[in-house]
Amino acid sequence: MTEVTKTEASTEDGVKDSRSIRFPSLSLGESIKIIKEAGKYGRQHGVDAMAGYAGHQTANSGPFRQKLSSLREWGLVAKTDGKVTLTDLAMGIAHPTTEDASVDVLAAFRKCELFWNLYETKAKNVSLKISHLANSAVTERGVSVGAKDKFMKSFLESAETAGLAEQVGNDEVRFLPVEENEQKKSVDNPASDDAQALQDDPGAEGQVPPVDPRGKRPVVNQVWDDDDYQIVVQVRSKSSLPVAAFGKMGTLMGNAEALWNLLHGEDAAPAEGDDDGTPR
Repeated sequence: MTEVTKTEASTEDGVKDSRSIRFPSLSLGESIKIIKEAGKYGRQHGVDAMAGYAGHQTANSGPFRQKLSSLREWGLVAKTDGKVTLTDLAMGIAHPTTEDASVDVLAAFRKCELFWNLYETKAKNVSLKISHLANSAVTERGVSVGAKDKFMKSFLESAETAGLAEQVGNDEVRFLPVEENEQKKSVDNPASDDAQALQDDPGAEGQVPPVDPRGKRPVVNQVWDDDDYQIVVQVRSKSSLPVAAFGKMGTLMGNAEALWNLLHGEDAAPAEGDDDGTPR
């Protein structure tokens, strides 16, 4: 749900100016659960159906409307013409193309500017008092006193979901840099080190580069490599290549080999034409 709190700020004339501070009080982790459930049945849903996925009997309830508002704050849904549509970001989370969906989860966390700004401005890799953070949300961010506990609960749970925080005590939390979060995943999953090594050296003989973050796999990977030169011909795709593409690939490979020979002072005769007569 999206929380709207009222705060007062002094103007230059000393007059109190009441402002609204919005934040998603439904945490990112809980929001993702709803998105994954809705995503099983497609991208667009009726409001009543969406209420059901969120655990409510009717779309007219206040709690559901607040949850829906939070989903919008996270950039996960859009509501138009009585329909709720999952965004591209939400569909990527509901139907990940790789084992690691952290990129999309982090992108959702960034959608809440208030949460992201608080995370960015605090020290990393040191223990911070949660109670002090809650107080700073009131004094520095404009969150009302009555909403600060709800604010901190959603913020900390969401930061943990995004891999940016870990609680280290009853009243302490440690924020993790984004790059350290990536390193931590590498330690937890040593295979990712091998994957990165293959990306850094795609010419490693007998090895196929891994799937990229957008789900495209290498369907063609040919490498010419020595101490002086390296030529890499690689095609990545989410699906198999059409049959007609392989004639073109033969042409491409022939020209790449001709270039390799030219670089080494050998005969660099151009490859012959395709079977379909397409000129090069």
